[in-house]
Amino acid sequence: MDYSKIDDWHPLTLPSKGLYYRDANGNDLCPGGEVQISPWKTYQEEAMIKYGGINSSEFMSKLLQNNLQLPAGMTTDDLLMTDEFFILVQLRCLSLTPYATCPYTCPQCNNTEPVQVNFLDMDVVCPDETWPDEPVRVELPVSGHTVDLRFMRVKDLAAIQSYEVKSNHEASSSHYLARRVKAINGQPVKDFLQTRELLDKLVMLDSQILASALDEYETGYVMQTEIACKKCGFKYVAAIARDASFFRPRRIDLERQAQDLRESRQRS
Repeated sequence: MDYSKIDDWHPLTLPSKGLYYRDANGNDLCPGGEVQISPWKTYQEEAMIKYGGINSSEFMSKLLQNNLQLPAGMTTDDLLMTDEFFILVQLRCLSLTPYATCPYTCPQCNNTEPVQVNFLDMDVVCPDETWPDEPVRVELPVSGHTVDLRFMRVKDLAAIQSYEVKSNHEASSSHYLARRVKAINGQPVKDFLQTRELLDKLVMLDSQILASALDEYETGYVMQTEIACKKCGFKYVAAIARDASFFRPRRIDLERQAQDLRESRQRS
C-alpha cells in the first residue's frame, strides 16, 4: 500500500480473506476479503467528534462509515471484530502514522523504557485451507450438548453494549460467548440472554471447552512484540496496549512517519 497518496482510495485485503462473509444462499459477499479505505481528513474528524470521544465506539463507527468501502450487500455491522480492528489500524497508519510508542517494563530487572513498534511490521493471522466454515460445531463432554458457534461481529458488540445501557449492568464473559452461539442441539438461538442463562449453568469443563473452541481460528493482528531490555539485555514478549494514543499518536511517532515520507519522496 502506497501511503504517500493520501487522496486516493486504497485496496485492502482483510485478514479473514472474506471466508466468513456469505449471504443466506451461501454466496460470497466479500470475495477474497477485498475492501477499500481512504484516509480521514480534519473536517471529517470535526464532524464526527460530536458522536463521542476520539476512542469511542461511536466515533469509530462513523469513521468506518465514511472511510471504508465494502462490497454491495455488506455493512460494517457484518464485519468480524478482528477485521474491524485491522481496518482501524490500517486507517491509523494511512491517516496518521504506523508507529506507536508505549512504555514497557522488563520482567527481569523492572527497568521501564519507551519502545516504538510499527503496525505494518506486525504478524497477521489469516485462514488457510484447513480452517472450518461457520458455524463450528462443538460437542460438550459433560452435558452432551452440541453447540454451533460463529465468530464475533461488530453487531454482536453493539447488542452487548445496548444490553449494558438498558440493564445498567456490565456484561460478563458469558454474554459475549452467548452472542457467538448460533444453535444448540440443532435448534437456532433467538435470544442471547436466554442462551447466556444456559451457559451459566454449564460445568466448568464444558464452559472452558466452548469458550476456547475458536481461539485457534482467530484471524487478525498478533498484538504483541518482542523487546530486548536496554538495561539488562533480557528478551521478552509483551502485549501491545491499545491506549489513548491509538488515534492520538505521540509526537515522536508522528515525526517518524513524517521523516519516512520525506525520504520516500527524495528517493522517487
